[in-house]
Amino acid sequence: MKRSALLKATVFALILAMLLGGCEFPFNANNAANNEPEELPPLIAPVHDKEDETEKAPAPLPKDPLVGDILEEDTSMNRPYCVVIDNARAALPARGISQAGVIFEYNVEASVTRFLALFQDIRGISAIGAVRSCRAIDVSINIAFDGIFTHAGGSPDGLNDIIIKHVADLDAVYGNYKFFYRDKTRRINGYEHTLFTNPAQMEKLVPGIKVTRGMQHLEDYKCCLRFGRQDMSAGTEAVAVTVRMNGSKTTQFDYKEDAGCYLVSEFGDQLIDANNNEVVAVKNVLALKVGYKVREDDKDGRKDADLTSGEGAYCTGGKIIKIRWSFSEEEGFKFNCEDGSELKLAVGGSYICLLDKESGSIEASYLIGKQ
Repeated sequence: MKRSALLKATVFALILAMLLGGCEFPFNANNAANNEPEELPPLIAPVHDKEDETEKAPAPLPKDPLVGDILEEDTSMNRPYCVVIDNARAALPARGISQAGVIFEYNVEASVTRFLALFQDIRGISAIGAVRSCRAIDVSINIAFDGIFTHAGGSPDGLNDIIIKHVADLDAVYGNYKFFYRDKTRRINGYEHTLFTNPAQMEKLVPGIKVTRGMQHLEDYKCCLRFGRQDMSAGTEAVAVTVRMNGSKTTQFDYKEDAGCYLVSEFGDQLIDANNNEVVAVKNVLALKVGYKVREDDKDGRKDADLTSGEGAYCTGGKIIKIRWSFSEEEGFKFNCEDGSELKLAVGGSYICLLDKESGSIEASYLIGKQ
């Protein structure tokens, strides 16, 4: 009896020690099956496509690289036609110039200036011209815009640049192309003012000519012009702007507030497009001061232009600000405000005067009642 009591006491002591020490009782398979929770399957994160998580951003709408406007048909990678147009008084009115996206006016010789007009799309234009000879300055501008250069002969340095720089070239003098024609009604003012292009024929025939690098820009091409909202609050009033291109030739820009554009005049009259009898109107006027000098070896007094960098002015919305500019054939034009920020052009056409920095000038005024 004593041994049995001792055994019971020992067992009781062991049980109590296990309870107080936090030990667990040994368990059997039946106990585990009845008391352990069932193992849950691993959680698998749902797979979503990125398009499901965020709405796919719409593709940007194609824009005209010369004017910044949205295009109904994407022609943004088409190379522009850059056409040298006569600006002698006897050659006016010009044809097609009101439909150019960008118009450059530059000095040629003496007080004579000439146009380089850039067209992103020539469809619907009945004629362009009168077409004249080129200079090295407009060959360089054409290269910067990766254009298809259209002209009638040129100065020795201009023609040499076309060859050595592999310009996509349509020369009416040496090419004998069938889309150039002479307007007999203009012979009274001089044979040199009678040459025009037929854009409808150009559209058909030029792709078959296999111009250098084809009809479209390379994939990495970007136009140098930038568009957006430019802060003009610090500018001064410029409803009437006069740009003296040289010692005697001036070009006038008069702001038309209801249309938000500048109307162009020269030789005491408005610059009219003979195709549609419309006055040339632009949203942007840029006057860039350029160094010119007469070539010593040129009996015709042709001028060389130092188209590298300089000062200038920008007009839009009836106001004018000072700017700085630089140019290279590789990067094109860069326009900057006085604080160094990039200039943004208003959406619309541009007229860019390359005036003589020595004999030219830029004058702006606010004419009450003459808008």
